[in-house]
Amino acid sequence: MQLFKDYIDLYGVILYFYTIQDAAAEAAILDGANEGIIWCAAAGNQYNEAGMVNTSPDFDNYMNVAAFVIGTVVIYAQRFHNRLPTPAAAQRNNFGDPDYEQICVVGNIGTLINEQLSLTSSAGSKVNMWAPGENIMSSYNSGVSDPRNASFFLNKLTGTSMASPQVAGILSCVAEQYPNMTQAEAIEYIEYFCEQGIVPDLGIPLPPGPVSYFGLRGAPNYFLNYYQDRPILGNTWPQKRSWIRPTSGAVYPRANQQYRPVQ
Repeated sequence: MQLFKDYIDLYGVILYFYTIQDAAAEAAILDGANEGIIWCAAAGNQYNEAGMVNTSPDFDNYMNVAAFVIGTVVIYAQRFHNRLPTPAAAQRNNFGDPDYEQICVVGNIGTLINEQLSLTSSAGSKVNMWAPGENIMSSYNSGVSDPRNASFFLNKLTGTSMASPQVAGILSCVAEQYPNMTQAEAIEYIEYFCEQGIVPDLGIPLPPGPVSYFGLRGAPNYFLNYYQDRPILGNTWPQKRSWIRPTSGAVYPRANQQYRPVQ
């Protein structure tokens, strides 16, 4: 169990975190990746140590948490607090092995000029990269009316759910240029063009803290960067690499997708 001493000292309360995983959903996600889907997941907003790859020595640490009550009997369930929640938790085989699989996992950066992690972001070795995710304008169920349609609203939101769509947007553009790109290649591409080493990392795990400063806790220091792959001026088509696209027939569905009959 993770006990956060700083919170006990400051507020007189014990604070601990855990996440929930779904093995069946994670297996389906990885199967989808093998069939041509490129996944991009939010790391989660636990701002704790959750997020270890499966070869980390503390990966299997857990706490017993009361799940539900039957009469007077309390049923407890294991909760793995050093793992990200599904879908970000999805991984198969052992990290570092050639057959290791995972999906792209994104943490969020705050609004400070030094590109510091947002206080909402989970971290850890399972996170692949960081992207802006604080005060991002997005659709929401309240806020200011959308000028395009007053029945809908816009608001500034914060969290890894605001950071991961930015990576997904870039990956969608990349997949248009590389229609046979795999999940692993997508992660490799984004990481290659990321700005490296610009996110402050105190190298101090939490706990012991301090509460207001978070280290990357084993995550790579990769900050999302858009690579201008097409010329700003002049003709943008055909692309320089147009030869990698099919010369006849349909571009979609992608060649490496395999469709299974619905039972």
